[in-house]
Amino acid sequence: KTELYKSIAYTDMLTDIKNRNAFINEQYGSTVNKTTCCIVLDINKLKWVNDTLGHNYGDQLIRRSAKVIYDSFSDIGVCYRIGGDEFAVICQNSDESDVKNTIKKMKNLISAANSDSEPQISLSCGYAFGGNGINNFTDLFNAADKEMYADKKSRNYNYV
Repeated sequence: KTELYKSIAYTDMLTDIKNRNAFINEQYGSTVNKTTCCIVLDINKLKWVNDTLGHNYGDQLIRRSAKVIYDSFSDIGVCYRIGGDEFAVICQNSDESDVKNTIKKMKNLISAANSDSEPQISLSCGYAFGGNGINNFTDLFNAADKEMYADKKSRNYNYV
């Protein structure tokens, strides 16, 4: 029963990936160095989908986005749903080329997923590595989150 309760406590029920509790728990006892990367992703226009098409479509979009994120990043890191439309990936022992190649893979998976299903997946993404004054998970996450919002703004999605 303990394993079952632990699974329930650390798994997002909608997407079957790790949840915010697991994300927070991961930070304890883990070190941040120059090979530690945090990737933050946000679903664009989820509020519009919920308000226009309904919450069932919004849930579909969240599940489909989570699958793309997991299929893209699970080889290099651990994937989490940390909020309604926000996801994070923690990578240990990675470098920038790993992350860039995986983001490219994600974009290809998004295109494939969007070719035969609605609503369309659109993700804003930012990442940061440890080092250069970033030596804890809070700073690492904040740096990646800032990059994600810059990506969102560059695509004129702002905070929708």
